[in-house]
Amino acid sequence: MAYKSLPNTGLEFQVETFDPELKGKYLRRYRKIDKRKNGTAQKEGWLIWPVVNGKRYHEFFSDDKYNDSPAESLLAALQRRNEILAMRNPNEMPYRKELIQSNVSGRNGVSFAKERHKTGAKGQQIVHQAACWCATWSEDVWSEKKGKTIKKTTCKKFSIKKYGFWNAYKQAVYARWNWENKMRQAKGLEPQKEFGVNRADWMIEQKLGKNLETEMQNFTPTKSSKSS
Repeated sequence: MAYKSLPNTGLEFQVETFDPELKGKYLRRYRKIDKRKNGTAQKEGWLIWPVVNGKRYHEFFSDDKYNDSPAESLLAALQRRNEILAMRNPNEMPYRKELIQSNVSGRNGVSFAKERHKTGAKGQQIVHQAACWCATWSEDVWSEKKGKTIKKTTCKKFSIKKYGFWNAYKQAVYARWNWENKMRQAKGLEPQKEFGVNRADWMIEQKLGKNLETEMQNFTPTKSSKSS
Protein backbone atom coordinates (compact mmCIF):
# COMPACT_ATOMS: atom_id res chain seq x y z
CA MET A 1 0.00 0.00 0.00
CA ALA A 2 1.30 3.45 -0.91
CA TYR A 3 0.12 7.04 -1.05
CA LYS A 4 0.80 9.54 -3.81
CA SER A 5 0.26 13.21 -3.03
CA LEU A 6 -2.20 15.10 -5.24
CA PRO A 7 -2.49 18.84 -5.87
CA ASN A 8 -5.17 20.59 -3.83
CA THR A 9 -5.98 22.82 -6.81
CA GLY A 10 -9.56 23.96 -6.65
CA LEU A 11 -10.02 22.45 -3.19
CA GLU A 12 -7.83 24.67 -1.00
CA PHE A 13 -10.64 27.14 -0.37
CA GLN A 14 -12.66 24.35 1.20
CA VAL A 15 -9.86 23.55 3.65
CA GLU A 16 -9.71 27.20 4.70
CA THR A 17 -13.48 27.53 4.93
CA PHE A 18 -13.89 24.50 7.19
CA ASP A 19 -10.79 25.19 9.24
CA PRO A 20 -9.62 28.84 9.25
CA GLU A 21 -6.96 28.40 11.97
CA LEU A 22 -5.29 25.06 11.31
CA LYS A 23 -6.06 25.09 7.57
CA GLY A 24 -4.10 22.22 6.02
CA LYS A 25 -2.08 21.14 9.04
CA TYR A 26 -1.75 17.34 9.33
CA LEU A 27 -3.90 17.08 6.22
CA ARG A 28 -3.34 16.61 2.49
CA ARG A 29 -5.03 15.15 -0.54
CA TYR A 30 -3.63 11.79 -1.66
CA ARG A 31 -4.23 8.88 -3.97
CA LYS A 32 -4.19 5.59 -2.09
CA ILE A 33 -2.60 2.81 -4.15
CA ASP A 34 -3.38 -0.70 -2.92
CA LYS A 35 -1.60 -3.42 -4.88
CA ARG A 36 -3.25 -6.83 -4.65
CA LYS A 37 -3.03 -10.16 -6.46
CA ASN A 38 -6.09 -9.39 -8.54
CA GLY A 39 -4.89 -5.93 -9.60
CA THR A 40 -4.17 -2.46 -8.30
CA ALA A 41 -6.90 -0.44 -6.61
CA GLN A 42 -6.60 3.33 -6.51
CA LYS A 43 -8.73 5.69 -4.47
CA GLU A 44 -8.53 9.44 -4.00
CA GLY A 45 -9.24 11.13 -0.71
CA TRP A 46 -7.76 12.94 2.27
CA LEU A 47 -5.00 11.68 4.55
CA ILE A 48 -4.59 12.91 8.12
CA TRP A 49 -1.63 12.29 10.43
CA PRO A 50 -2.04 14.31 13.66
CA VAL A 51 0.37 13.63 16.51
CA VAL A 52 -1.07 13.68 20.02
CA ASN A 53 0.75 12.89 23.26
CA GLY A 54 3.59 11.24 21.37
CA LYS A 55 1.32 9.04 19.21
CA ARG A 56 0.75 9.54 15.47
CA TYR A 57 -2.73 8.83 14.09
CA HIS A 58 -2.72 7.86 10.41
CA GLU A 59 -6.15 7.71 8.74
CA PHE A 60 -7.40 7.95 5.15
CA PHE A 61 -10.82 9.30 4.08
CA SER A 62 -11.72 8.05 0.63
CA ASP A 63 -14.06 10.09 -1.59
CA ASP A 64 -16.02 6.96 -2.62
CA LYS A 65 -17.24 6.52 0.95
CA TYR A 66 -18.66 10.05 0.94
CA ASN A 67 -20.80 10.18 -2.23
CA ASP A 68 -17.67 10.58 -4.38
CA SER A 69 -17.43 14.11 -3.01
CA PRO A 70 -14.00 15.55 -2.11
CA ALA A 71 -15.79 18.22 -0.06
CA GLU A 72 -17.69 15.67 2.06
CA SER A 73 -14.65 13.46 2.61
CA LEU A 74 -12.66 16.58 3.51
CA LEU A 75 -15.22 17.58 6.12
CA ALA A 76 -15.12 14.10 7.65
CA ALA A 77 -11.31 14.16 7.68
CA LEU A 78 -11.23 17.58 9.35
CA GLN A 79 -13.76 16.56 11.99
CA ARG A 80 -11.79 13.43 12.83
CA ARG A 81 -8.48 15.30 12.90
CA ASN A 82 -9.89 17.93 15.25
CA GLU A 83 -11.34 15.22 17.52
CA ILE A 84 -7.86 13.71 17.80
CA LEU A 85 -6.16 17.07 18.40
CA ALA A 86 -8.69 17.80 21.18
CA MET A 87 -7.22 14.86 23.12
CA ARG A 88 -3.93 16.69 23.54
CA ASN A 89 -2.57 17.09 27.01
CA PRO A 90 -2.35 20.88 27.58
CA ASN A 91 1.09 20.34 29.12
CA GLU A 92 2.37 18.24 26.23
CA MET A 93 5.83 19.33 25.16
CA PRO A 94 6.94 19.66 21.51
CA TYR A 95 9.72 17.14 22.13
CA ARG A 96 10.16 13.54 23.24
CA LYS A 97 11.52 12.85 26.70
CA GLU A 98 12.42 9.21 26.08
CA LEU A 99 15.57 8.68 24.04
CA ILE A 100 14.76 7.92 20.40
CA GLN A 101 15.90 4.41 19.51
CA SER A 102 18.01 5.54 16.55
CA ASN A 103 19.80 8.23 18.56
CA VAL A 104 23.56 7.70 18.93
CA SER A 105 24.53 10.95 20.65
CA GLY A 106 22.99 10.09 24.01
CA ARG A 107 20.59 13.06 23.90
CA ASN A 108 17.52 13.74 21.77
CA GLY A 109 18.00 16.74 19.51
CA VAL A 110 21.79 16.46 19.50
CA SER A 111 23.69 15.08 16.52
CA PHE A 112 27.17 15.04 14.98
CA ALA A 113 27.85 16.58 11.56
CA LYS A 114 30.96 15.50 9.67
CA GLU A 115 33.20 17.88 7.79
CA ARG A 116 31.80 18.49 4.31
CA HIS A 117 33.61 19.74 1.23
CA LYS A 118 32.72 21.39 -2.07
CA THR A 119 34.71 21.76 -5.26
CA GLY A 120 36.18 25.19 -5.98
CA ALA A 121 36.49 26.96 -9.33
CA LYS A 122 39.90 25.37 -9.95
CA GLY A 123 38.83 21.92 -8.84
CA GLN A 124 40.23 22.25 -5.35
CA GLN A 125 38.40 20.88 -2.31
CA ILE A 126 37.06 23.59 -0.01
CA VAL A 127 35.62 22.98 3.45
CA HIS A 128 31.90 23.68 3.10
CA GLN A 129 31.02 22.81 6.68
CA ALA A 130 33.40 22.16 9.54
CA ALA A 131 32.82 19.15 11.78
CA CYS A 132 30.49 20.11 14.60
CA TRP A 133 27.96 19.01 17.15
CA CYS A 134 24.43 20.29 16.48
CA ALA A 135 21.47 21.08 18.69
CA THR A 136 18.21 20.96 16.73
CA TRP A 137 14.57 21.64 17.56
CA SER A 138 11.30 22.46 15.82
CA GLU A 139 8.43 24.61 17.03
CA ASP A 140 5.24 26.14 15.69
CA VAL A 141 5.52 29.85 14.89
CA TRP A 142 3.14 32.28 13.26
CA SER A 143 4.11 33.39 9.74
CA GLU A 144 2.83 36.83 8.79
CA LYS A 145 3.84 36.18 5.19
CA LYS A 146 1.85 32.93 4.91
CA GLY A 147 -0.87 33.96 7.32
CA LYS A 148 -0.72 30.72 9.27
CA THR A 149 1.27 28.73 11.80
CA ILE A 150 4.29 26.98 10.31
CA LYS A 151 6.91 24.59 11.63
CA LYS A 152 10.26 26.33 12.15
CA THR A 153 13.40 24.27 12.65
CA THR A 154 16.44 25.74 14.38
CA CYS A 155 19.88 24.15 14.27
CA LYS A 156 22.69 25.52 16.43
CA LYS A 157 26.13 24.33 15.42
CA PHE A 158 29.14 24.11 17.70
CA SER A 159 32.45 23.77 15.89
CA ILE A 160 34.83 21.09 17.08
CA LYS A 161 37.76 23.18 15.85
CA LYS A 162 36.62 26.07 18.04
CA TYR A 163 35.41 24.30 21.19
CA GLY A 164 37.08 20.90 21.04
CA PHE A 165 35.17 17.64 20.50
CA TRP A 166 33.90 17.12 24.04
CA ASN A 167 33.10 20.75 24.86
CA ALA A 168 31.30 21.18 21.53
CA TYR A 169 29.15 18.19 22.48
CA LYS A 170 28.32 19.69 25.88
CA GLN A 171 27.52 23.04 24.23
CA ALA A 172 24.98 21.28 22.01
CA VAL A 173 23.44 19.35 24.92
CA TYR A 174 23.12 22.56 26.93
CA ALA A 175 21.52 24.45 24.01
CA ARG A 176 18.90 21.74 23.50
CA TRP A 177 18.20 21.44 27.24
CA ASN A 178 17.85 25.22 27.51
CA TRP A 179 15.30 25.31 24.68
CA GLU A 180 13.27 22.51 26.28
CA ASN A 181 13.15 24.48 29.52
CA LYS A 182 11.91 27.57 27.67
CA MET A 183 9.08 25.45 26.28
CA ARG A 184 8.25 24.22 29.78
CA GLN A 185 8.26 27.71 31.25
CA ALA A 186 5.96 28.93 28.46
CA LYS A 187 3.39 26.43 29.78
CA GLY A 188 3.93 27.48 33.39
CA LEU A 189 5.88 24.33 34.29
CA GLU A 190 9.00 24.05 36.39
CA PRO A 191 12.22 23.75 34.37
CA GLN A 192 13.87 20.35 34.28
CA LYS A 193 17.00 20.27 36.42
CA GLU A 194 18.61 17.18 34.97
CA PHE A 195 20.09 17.24 31.47
CA GLY A 196 18.86 13.74 30.70
CA VAL A 197 21.96 12.54 28.87
CA ASN A 198 22.59 8.85 28.34
CA ARG A 199 26.18 7.67 28.15
CA ALA A 200 26.52 6.46 24.56
CA ASP A 201 28.82 3.68 23.35
CA TRP A 202 31.30 6.10 21.78
CA MET A 203 31.66 7.89 25.13
CA ILE A 204 32.56 4.61 26.82
CA GLU A 205 35.06 3.77 24.05
CA GLN A 206 36.72 7.19 24.36
CA LYS A 207 36.48 7.14 28.16
CA LEU A 208 34.31 10.25 28.25
CA GLY A 209 31.31 11.20 30.37
CA LYS A 210 31.85 8.84 33.27
CA ASN A 211 30.04 11.36 35.48
CA LEU A 212 28.18 13.08 32.64
CA GLU A 213 25.26 14.55 34.58
CA THR A 214 27.65 16.11 37.10
CA GLU A 215 29.79 17.48 34.26
CA MET A 216 26.75 19.10 32.70
CA GLN A 217 25.59 20.58 36.00
CA ASN A 218 28.99 22.24 36.37
CA PHE A 219 29.25 23.24 32.71
CA THR A 220 29.30 26.93 31.72
CA PRO A 221 28.29 27.40 28.06
CA THR A 222 29.91 29.83 25.65
CA LYS A 223 27.29 32.11 24.12
CA SER A 224 28.57 32.31 20.56
CA SER A 225 27.32 29.68 18.09
CA LYS A 226 26.03 29.40 14.54
CA SER A 227 22.33 28.96 13.89
CA SER A 228 20.55 27.84 10.75
